[in-house]
Amino acid sequence: MVSVSHQILRYTILILLSFIPDIVTIVLFVSDPVYHDFSLDDPSLSYEYKKDTISDGDLLIITIVTCFIFSGVYCIFSRNKCQSILSCIISFFFCFGLIQSISFVIKINVGRLRPDFLQRCIPDQEDIKLHRIEDIEQFGKLLSHNFKCTGDPKIVRQGHMSFPSGHSSSISYTFVYCSLMACLWSYKYLFEKKKNKSNQSDTQPLESSKDKNESDAEMQEEGNKQNNEQFEQQSESKQQFDIKIGKRTGMSKGLLFQICLIIGMGLSYVALFIASSRSSDNKHHLSDIIVGFIIGSFVGVLGGYILFYFERVEKWKETDEQVI
Repeated sequence: MVSVSHQILRYTILILLSFIPDIVTIVLFVSDPVYHDFSLDDPSLSYEYKKDTISDGDLLIITIVTCFIFSGVYCIFSRNKCQSILSCIISFFFCFGLIQSISFVIKINVGRLRPDFLQRCIPDQEDIKLHRIEDIEQFGKLLSHNFKCTGDPKIVRQGHMSFPSGHSSSISYTFVYCSLMACLWSYKYLFEKKKNKSNQSDTQPLESSKDKNESDAEMQEEGNKQNNEQFEQQSESKQQFDIKIGKRTGMSKGLLFQICLIIGMGLSYVALFIASSRSSDNKHHLSDIIVGFIIGSFVGVLGGYILFYFERVEKWKETDEQVI
């Protein structure tokens, strides 16, 4: 049997490992992206620089608060609360760091310019004149160059990190992860509840006396079986009757399914609003938003799978000694 200290050590290591992608994200956050040449006549870079509808801080708050609320509700209604808390911590922090690190790796190495890059950069006019004189003499027109920018260096640096959309990937991850968590909770409520009832009925011991002989014990077992069959038939008929007149206790499958659909629909509306706002704010091209949404959805599915894996495979056997 695995000791309590061994289980604590194992889950401590798993929690620490889940923070590795977050550490990688911090390292990538301070790295400089690839700087590409750009043309002053490129219409795809000439959009107006606007203020964010949903800022980075707002997005971080929405992502963390939403996931924490769903995780809290999931753990409250879970039978093995310690197991569920650990599973939510590992799956959320690992996948949240993973989606951020993936986005930053692609942003830094691709270095695609944002639609409002020219207003971010504000190219130096003297540098433009020098390049224009050289290019006109050789090629007859001004070519693309990495012109000197006079704008805020932080804003200019962000202008080289358009692909993929970090807002789109983060909010799509939140939408998929929380929706799968709601579906997993409904699955546990509907099916594990039935399994527990069936296991209790199958493992219920038959009372017998040690002083009776074997023949009396066999007759008693047969009588108990007949009584159990009659009781099950009566309970089934009663349950069918209750369903017909609408007196069934607990939440039905249809109600839980509808609740999951409403939750998923609401989260999808929020995700689509935040993702589309990046296009209206001239912060991303349409392809940036689509690719970011796809990446976030895949990582959200991975987060749901990790949660399901630790809930079904990794078992933290709770005893009185393990209650914290």
